[in-house]
Amino acid sequence: MISDEAAAAALELVHAVFSSTAKSPITPEELPAKLEQILGLAETPGLWRRFASLPMRFSRAQPAGKKSPAFEVRWLNLCGFCLRPGLGFPGDDFRLEQARRVYSAGIQFASQVQNEIEWWIFWGPRGRRAINRNQQSDIYQRLAAFLMPRGAKKTAPQ
Repeated sequence: MISDEAAAAALELVHAVFSSTAKSPITPEELPAKLEQILGLAETPGLWRRFASLPMRFSRAQPAGKKSPAFEVRWLNLCGFCLRPGLGFPGDDFRLEQARRVYSAGIQFASQVQNEIEWWIFWGPRGRRAINRNQQSDIYQRLAAFLMPRGAKKTAPQ
């Protein structure tokens, strides 16, 4: 069990890191270790869903990714962790609708390898379960040119 005080302290820390108005006592890279220090290794879906709702607010109001590549990486990583497995908890449909809006906005620091990796990790499990046929088609059309370039010669496996 997580105490209310620990949950409040952890939520306050997440708010401080991602908010454009609060002064953060730590860097985005330090957030996972600090959360583990405050919460331990608790697997409490209700708490993680509360955490997911917090950074999702920042993605709409003041995208964390616009601050720096490190903020975008941590935002994608934290939201992805908090939303796993993606369906089944009360309110997940709403959270996943918010996540689809993030997809529409796109990755902010696409030239950064770690940001692109976290982007696709974030979309991996949620994308398969949470999007309808039209949304799947949109993703396919955006990626098809990269995954299956026309005119590329096929080589035999070595």
